[in-house]
Amino acid sequence: MQKRIMQYNELLKSMYCPVGSSWNIGKAQNQRSVRSVTEITLDRIEEVRNLRDQLIREYAEEVCAVESWLLTVKDPEVEAIIRCRIVGTSYKVISQKMGMDNEATPRKRVRRYFDNLNGQDHRQ
Repeated sequence: MQKRIMQYNELLKSMYCPVGSSWNIGKAQNQRSVRSVTEITLDRIEEVRNLRDQLIREYAEEVCAVESWLLTVKDPEVEAIIRCRIVGTSYKVISQKMGMDNEATPRKRVRRYFDNLNGQDHRQ
């Protein structure tokens, strides 16, 4: 979702171009009205802004849902591990930052937490 938001931002930046650019001329030639190139461009900019803003709202809702769920995690260490994983931190880096023996430790810690929640025991 973040990637799509960035793509909309890039598209908006590219749309702020001189009136004689190929993007504006192509759009103007496809219109059968007497509207100016500037009006057509402004309408398209508004359309893309609305799409981007809707995507941002959806992303914010997702972030709130994840944050609400994270608040239900009772183990602060597991919560910290999950937060790190959400932002893309590897288990290796997490284990180093948290002073754990090896990269399997945080992964196992999270798995055990969820196994205990579900009443399962998958230890080997």
